Amino acid sequence: MSSWPLPSAKLSRGTRYLQPYLDHLARHQYPVVVNQQIVLSWKYKIIKWAHPLKLVFSSLNKNKINYVVAKGIGAALQAYPTPFSRPFTDIDLYVDHADFAQSIKTLISLGYSLKDLAHYQPPFIHRTLSKPDWPPVELHFALSRDFPLQNNFFNDFINSSYLHEFEGVKFPLPQPDYHAFYLLHHARNHFLCNSPIWLLDYSLLLRKFPELDQKMTELNRIYHYGRGLQAALQLCRCFFPPVDQKTKTPKLSPLENIIFRSSKIYYESKQSPRLYSLLTRAFLSLRKDSVFNSFLTRV
Repeated sequence: MSSWPLPSAKLSRGTRYLQPYLDHLARHQYPVVVNQQIVLSWKYKIIKWAHPLKLVFSSLNKNKINYVVAKGIGAALQAYPTPFSRPFTDIDLYVDHADFAQSIKTLISLGYSLKDLAHYQPPFIHRTLSKPDWPPVELHFALSRDFPLQNNFFNDFINSSYLHEFEGVKFPLPQPDYHAFYLLHHARNHFLCNSPIWLLDYSLLLRKFPELDQKMTELNRIYHYGRGLQAALQLCRCFFPPVDQKTKTPKLSPLENIIFRSSKIYYESKQSPRLYSLLTRAFLSLRKDSVFNSFLTRV
């Protein structure tokens, strides 16, 4: 199995969600700086959430809800070094349309309450439920409001599930290929820059399941995702490039250095939050695949 993906030092500074993963890298003598306060606070939170998570999954299973757990804890258990390596702020559940109302009733029976619709930006693609001291839950009935995949992908995404065990409770995760494909789609929805954590999710899935590289092409052909997938894959390599085994540092091309400089502006100075979005939008707008690939891979 290949080395753990190493993010650019410029990218990792100030990126809160990467800290627990960076802690793992630091323990393997990679040249990274870790904020131990963030790491310890996250470990405390997931320990506190372990029992509520068991109750949520057990109740959904008991009521025969057809769902999968994606991103967040799903990615942590599927590809990360430990469950403590991948922070998440809520539990993302993707629920079959026929079971959506019952899933809400199930969580309300556990003491959750629905967030008011005034907090959402239409069109609505999920409902959020919260409970004090428990992890918030997002129930998704669509994949995206901005770049929708075909409806059949949502159904196939859920139906690809297999059971994974956490703290003695089994719950469904999507198959790695469907999960990886969705993670790239989700990162694109956020202009590939809101948080690099989803691209790290993909990189770690690819490390564990090398055959995913070919399967992304197959799924792209089935679901007609087009140039969006290529953009996500190319920029994923920019965020988490191959590691030079001698220097233990990422290998960067001149173009990738330009991308990292723009991401540094976005993450550290906050003075031009649209710059990185505009850059990635420019990549997405290129018309011809040959031109696109030539531009992104030029050294």
